[in-house]
Amino acid sequence: MNATAGHDAYANSLCRQRVAALLRVPILAVALGACSGPGADPSAAPESTAYSRPRPVTLVGYDDDAMEPFLTRDGRVLLFNNSNDPAAQTDLHWAERVDDTTFAWRGRLQGVNTDSLEGVPSTDNQGQLYFVSPREYASTRATVYRGRLHDGRVESLQRLDSLASSGLAMVVFDAEVSADGQWLALSEGRFVGAGAPITADLLIARRQGAEFQRLPASSHWLAAINTGALEYAACWSNDRRTLLFTRAGDSSNGGAPSIWITHRGSDDQPFQPPLRLSRLDGFVEAPALSPDERLLYYHRRDGQRWRIYVAER
Repeated sequence: MNATAGHDAYANSLCRQRVAALLRVPILAVALGACSGPGADPSAAPESTAYSRPRPVTLVGYDDDAMEPFLTRDGRVLLFNNSNDPAAQTDLHWAERVDDTTFAWRGRLQGVNTDSLEGVPSTDNQGQLYFVSPREYASTRATVYRGRLHDGRVESLQRLDSLASSGLAMVVFDAEVSADGQWLALSEGRFVGAGAPITADLLIARRQGAEFQRLPASSHWLAAINTGALEYAACWSNDRRTLLFTRAGDSSNGGAPSIWITHRGSDDQPFQPPLRLSRLDGFVEAPALSPDERLLYYHRRDGQRWRIYVAER
């Protein structure tokens, strides 16, 4: 992308790979300790065992990296993307459920993938698919798209210009829609010069007509979540009173990404201080709940391979 050509050194560690992949910039180092930011001290990071017994998910017929899982609202289809490494051709894929830990791969989604990156899929109860792509970022600053998903094909695709970032330094690189289709949990990162992202925080947008608008109140609702570390890849519960997300760059997991959970009493109340899901060990990101919220899907780094895992409540 020409508009980002001056930012070739954004990411300096694996925990920044998501942002770097979206912008198609190279990873300059892989040391997890390179993640920086004030973050939280491990002694001050309370933990939760709400989800445990993590197990790898088998994708029958598929033998490649699998990341950013999302289970459609009827529980029948697992959506994901392959590796988001800048050297990869990152596309959206789908697989049909066999059981909690087994899905049959059906291929790439039709009508949506391009030569650019397509990633982080999610759907609402009406079958509307949301995902991010930098395909038109250079001219629009917009990265969030929506289309109708049916039997592995996406139709009526549209770009959500109302969610465009305000300038070149800002990029929305994650989005998950709520079950009712009225809310989006977004992640936006800020970059300065040729360095790594200096912030990555969550924000909330609400549907108004055909578009979504960022809510100024989200800074208050998310005050206990957004820190000097990187917060991204959020996941809603059905009632929007529970939020799971990824945090990287603090001290609580040696700088590596970890998955956190937080709660609130209603839509207009702030979320409580989050708890780290301590049973989900290793380099983990991108939580996604099953429709009954009994299962939590996410991806994990296993050696040189990204795999989807599932834990249970």
